[in-house]
Amino acid sequence: MEFKQLLNEGGNMNSFDRVRANTSDTLNTEFDREIARQVRPFEGRSKAAITRRIDELDRRRRRRCHGARRITCGDN
Repeated sequence: MEFKQLLNEGGNMNSFDRVRANTSDTLNTEFDREIARQVRPFEGRSKAAITRRIDELDRRRRRRCHGARRITCGDN
C-alpha cells in the first residue's frame, strides 16, 4: 500500500496538506521514506494486530510520562 494511501485512509488531511505545502519537496520525500520504513513491518497485518501494537505503544508512552512527572514533581 502506498504511503499517501495509508494517510488518506485515516486522518485529518487538512493539517497534513498545510504542513506538506510549506515544506520542501526534498524534506517531504525524506519524511515519506522514513515513515514508510516504519510502517512497512505492519503491512498485511490485521487491523486488530495494528490496534494492539498502538495500544502497547500508548501504554509505554504513558508510563514514561508518569515516571517523568514523578521525578519532576517528587510524587511517589
